[in-house]
Amino acid sequence: MILPGAAPNHGEAGVPALPSSPFPVTHSLLAAGALSTEIARAYPIATPTSCTLYRAYANDVYFITTDGEPYVLKVYRASWRSAGEIAYEVTLLAHLAAKGERVSTAVPRRDGHLLGTLRAPEGARHYVLYTFAAGTKPTPPFTEDLYHRFGQATAQVHQSSDDFASSHPRSPLDLAHFLDRPLAALRPWLAERPADWRFVVLVAEKVRQHISKFGPDLDWGPCHGDLSLDNVHVTDRGDIIFYDFDSGGPGWRASDPYGVYRYARQGDTDLWSPFLQGYRAIRTFNDVELASLPYFVAAYAIEGLGHQAAHWASWNGQRLMDKTFLDRVLADLRQWDADAHL
Repeated sequence: MILPGAAPNHGEAGVPALPSSPFPVTHSLLAAGALSTEIARAYPIATPTSCTLYRAYANDVYFITTDGEPYVLKVYRASWRSAGEIAYEVTLLAHLAAKGERVSTAVPRRDGHLLGTLRAPEGARHYVLYTFAAGTKPTPPFTEDLYHRFGQATAQVHQSSDDFASSHPRSPLDLAHFLDRPLAALRPWLAERPADWRFVVLVAEKVRQHISKFGPDLDWGPCHGDLSLDNVHVTDRGDIIFYDFDSGGPGWRASDPYGVYRYARQGDTDLWSPFLQGYRAIRTFNDVELASLPYFVAAYAIEGLGHQAAHWASWNGQRLMDKTFLDRVLADLRQWDADAHL
């Protein structure tokens, strides 16, 4: 059908001819078969036998199998991480591995670089081939022993990264990250919900005031940024191996276990205490850091809302910011605000 006023431009059999240039793309999904060929060309590893898309999320993650070791290929969104930001991540992982920490690390290419780049319709797509974290993701029922070892392993990663220095840029996990940018992204979505907007701003100000007050007594350094059992594997020997530092960066170390503090204390179950005991067996977690945790839980809730508004709504559709979602998340934040006495 030709719209009124549109000039026909027919190709074969009356079908409109294709434009001479590609239409702009927000995000493309790279073909697994072509990526398998690229990995075989670029890396000195056994020839890949399969390349399978695992998930398309903030980044596209593929599983690579070979006759030898398995690998994980992460293809970063064109609008998500710069080459320098990714370089910070992979050099941090190399630093931790050199210290003996169990982490998934970047595999060097044949040219010696850790980062590759492909030209996609939306622009440059950076990618990194990572070693596969041995073991498996832990599943319920979770035990106190697991969380005690999880706390120890977290403290060891923090301790081993104390002397990490990088010339590569990486956005800090500071108040601008937790509050300022998320609030700016969220405000249009709450324009017709003024009471909810005022509540979020009020919680943000509580967080700002308390974290600013606690600041001098809070340890600062590289953080994982998404610390949970979803981002670790456990081996048959019980070793904990960390992966996916994509959300991390320099920040307050007390913010890293916010999820454990928030979600490992449900009903009669308290797995936060063994985690904290394990952490303190290796490294100090002082009383001020402990007092800051409820505010970091709220900070991450606001950051998550802002991330959803700024990215997921445009990446995956506005339905992800519908009334049901906002009602649920804001109700949870209100309950946390009341229970934690922020």
